[in-house]
Amino acid sequence: MLIDLLVLLPFYLSFFNIDLGFLRALRIIRIFKLFRLSKFSSFDNLISEILREKKEEFIFIFIALLIILLTITPLVYYVEKDVQPEIFSSMATTMWWAVITFTTVGYGDMYPISTMGRIFTAIVSFLGIAFYAIPGSIFTSALLEKMNEKKKRRIRIKEKREIIKEEKKD
Repeated sequence: MLIDLLVLLPFYLSFFNIDLGFLRALRIIRIFKLFRLSKFSSFDNLISEILREKKEEFIFIFIALLIILLTITPLVYYVEKDVQPEIFSSMATTMWWAVITFTTVGYGDMYPISTMGRIFTAIVSFLGIAFYAIPGSIFTSALLEKMNEKKKRRIRIKEKREIIKEEKKD
């Protein structure tokens, strides 16, 4: 808190035409604020550990996503190209539509108007929601598992300390 005060004080004193050069030199102390970030490094390590352990699942989901997009794009293109040639003009623009629909953004700049195109849109939208839920649940379950392991480890350490205290008393 004191470091923050020393860093911010020259800025606010400049509003009152007070020029304290030595206080401006103290702005270098801002570098020490970076050391406060070290308390979050254990959480960063936890996240990277989860991503390393669940890498195969996330890769599988990504590959499945690509397969779905590469399957649905030509289907929608061939269904919609005759009905809306100016909107679904190429496979690339249809791939854009598929990605935007799959990610549930749905800008509204492109949408199928044929019955089959709308059916494909519904399928892509439902799959998009499911594909957000799957990686989220994998990550959440792994995070909870890691947190429970950490909690159990703390309990075991506490129990060992209590046993050592008891042994020292005897």
